[in-house]
Amino acid sequence: MGIWDYGVMGLYLLGVVIIGVICSKKEKDTKDYLLGGRTIPYWALAISMFASLFSALSFLGMPSEGFGHGGRMFLATFISPVAIYFGIRLFMRFYYTLGSFTPYEYIEKRFSPSVRLTSSLLFMFQRGCYLAIILYASSVAFKSVCGWEPWVTILVIGVMGIFYTVLGGVKAVVWTDVLQFAIFLFGLIFVVFKLSELTPGGISGGLDYAFEHGRGFRFDESFFTFNPYERITLWLLLFSTFGTWFFTYSADQLNVQRILATKTYGEAKKAAYLSWVVGLPVGAMLFLIGILLYSFYATSPVAEAFRNVKSDQAFPVFIRDFLPAPMPGILISALLAAIMSTLDSGMNSLSAIYVKDIYKRFINPSANEKRELRVAKQSTFIVGLFSIGMAMLITMLNEKTTTTIFEAAGIWSAIVLILTAVFLLAVTTRSVSAKQINILLLLSIPIVASASWFLYYNVAPESRISFTITGNLGGLFVLFGGYACALFGKKQPDEKIAGFTLYTLKELNNDAEAGDSQEGKYK
Repeated sequence: MGIWDYGVMGLYLLGVVIIGVICSKKEKDTKDYLLGGRTIPYWALAISMFASLFSALSFLGMPSEGFGHGGRMFLATFISPVAIYFGIRLFMRFYYTLGSFTPYEYIEKRFSPSVRLTSSLLFMFQRGCYLAIILYASSVAFKSVCGWEPWVTILVIGVMGIFYTVLGGVKAVVWTDVLQFAIFLFGLIFVVFKLSELTPGGISGGLDYAFEHGRGFRFDESFFTFNPYERITLWLLLFSTFGTWFFTYSADQLNVQRILATKTYGEAKKAAYLSWVVGLPVGAMLFLIGILLYSFYATSPVAEAFRNVKSDQAFPVFIRDFLPAPMPGILISALLAAIMSTLDSGMNSLSAIYVKDIYKRFINPSANEKRELRVAKQSTFIVGLFSIGMAMLITMLNEKTTTTIFEAAGIWSAIVLILTAVFLLAVTTRSVSAKQINILLLLSIPIVASASWFLYYNVAPESRISFTITGNLGGLFVLFGGYACALFGKKQPDEKIAGFTLYTLKELNNDAEAGDSQEGKYK
């Protein structure tokens, strides 16, 4: 990378800092810092939701997946609208009923304070690991493009993310996500055009070659098998897609925080569906880039020296060696955008969980708004440091095993389904007790840890079962264990769970404002 490339990156980072400074001047309390005063337009939140949930891993992970395994994973995009619909209907109405800052306020009212505390701590650990995966992904790219050692990348990007997130709160997060999305989209469009120019036969020729060599969707018998050793099947796609989106709209403060920053339940639904619409063409371009990269490296005379490039490095190497200046700088800025959009969102959401679900509830219930705001910024800083440390650990582990970015994310995000199972049990059962939920949660942790080690990290790559199964065994244990308890348990009286289950919830008016009292909010 040359001086022009680093100049573009410098301008981008300067813009991020300026946004953080501007937004920090408008913060008066935690409602401003954590929810943007509920004044952010839904279209900006939709872009921010997409950027936060998809861009960090998708920028590298989707091209890597397309390059190494084809387009099967992309089929999950078409399952997503159905999963989003059920996710909103199952979970989001409860948070508008309560006027919550976090989904774990609902869990306390449905079960108990102890379940709220356990679930909040599990979420903080899971999202901390997820942020570490983002930093790990960035170190893979920057080592290929810039030659930076992994620890340098992790420190530089991690510290930068901490700085402007602490400074500006959720408004800074959302508006930097909008800026980052614009850079991200421009970079992807340019790469597609450049690949069509460099790949023999253009886009159609590249797709034909890739599909002939196993990089298509492959609707053969392996796609419909129940064999757990098959990496991606229809059933695993259905399971993982519904599980991911149910987590997104139930337990994931990163997304729920944006939804609750809208004024009304109706706007929340618009933002949710618009985020999928925004993500569809971007996801298609990312997989297209990966599939075309496979054809480019295999057939183009100019790529002869890179025939054996690894899947995780295919995109970064293309940026480094085949794009003219200052496009590498723009693309790396887009990569920074993808990484930091998730880092800032994650740190801010974990700050909200700590302040509202742990500090205010269990440590200092009498804390005033000024004190809460100070603790929110301090906890953002601590979360950032934890993520940097975990990223170093994950980098060391994955250097010793054959692991793609998607696979690493699946393993280290295993707690996702555990928390999703808790929320599903909360809204769909009437007889599971708080004690039973806590026991199931505590038993699920060693299941996740042992499954990850004995079924993945301690197994030769050719002997591993699908990573989508390995990462979800703990969640399946909680889900089936919970329904077994519900089957034989005693139903709780309606007055105790009124408004907190699907059986006892009235229909929420779409125009109801978040944070209002319940009066007048129902049809």
